[in-house]
Amino acid sequence: LPALGLGLGPTSALGQDTATLRVVVTSAADGAPVQRAAVVLETPVENDTVQAGVTNEDGYVELRSLSPGRYLIRVSHVGYAPDRDTVDLERP
Repeated sequence: LPALGLGLGPTSALGQDTATLRVVVTSAADGAPVQRAAVVLETPVENDTVQAGVTNEDGYVELRSLSPGRYLIRVSHVGYAPDRDTVDLERP
């Protein structure tokens, strides 16, 4: 299966204690955006889903109102090998 590429953009403050995580999912083979990819943000130890979204036609999705901390991010799409990474969100 082809691999997915996961790009994590900078977080931005939405409020005093929350942030927005910008995610771009691309095909690792050619860098083309992957639309309708499932993006799931979880707690790293318990694997509890914190938030989830689906990428748009540009392979882009925002996850908003996130608390600071470490998260596991999982990305999947039919026909691609899934990808995962960890992300640390600092207090804005």
